[in-house]
Amino acid sequence: MPTARFTPAEIEAFEREALARGGTSTSHVANVPPPSIMGEIVKAKKKPKSTAAAVLTAVYDMAMPHAVMFVPGWLPKSLNKSIGVHWAVKAKSKKAERAIIQAAVTVQKIKPAAGQRRIDLHLVLPPKQRTCDPDNLWKSVLDALVHAKVLVDDNARYREQGAVTFSRGNGGLYGTFILITDR
Repeated sequence: MPTARFTPAEIEAFEREALARGGTSTSHVANVPPPSIMGEIVKAKKKPKSTAAAVLTAVYDMAMPHAVMFVPGWLPKSLNKSIGVHWAVKAKSKKAERAIIQAAVTVQKIKPAAGQRRIDLHLVLPPKQRTCDPDNLWKSVLDALVHAKVLVDDNARYREQGAVTFSRGNGGLYGTFILITDR
């Protein structure tokens, strides 16, 4: 998996390309990546030239998403961090995660679910943070997505649990890509 390193110039380029396509955010992509990066993804044999293309290559290799939602500065809370914590602290943490996802869904105009959806996660970690067990990340993400109406329910009938992948951010930039694919 390629390592992702976003520079401010690359983020601005994403924004310009999204606005040129008529979009409102770089994180809500309908089936195709930005045109300037698409050629690089197609031509890439081993490693794309830019790190933006590297992340999009990894994202689009997983599935052809209905939407790609990016939540900057947020990583899902592992279930291991909730063990032995007072119930009020857990409730406050869960409420905060729901609010973060709801805000991202609202800003990025993700459409409500009508049926089954596949959810994949790609976490861009801060430079020195260790990866965790991917299975421990799903509970908080799925609960927040159901609350935001991106999923009908978090049972197997309405969602397909996809892959969880990790890469490293650069310069303190980190966050979570949530790939949503209608089935």
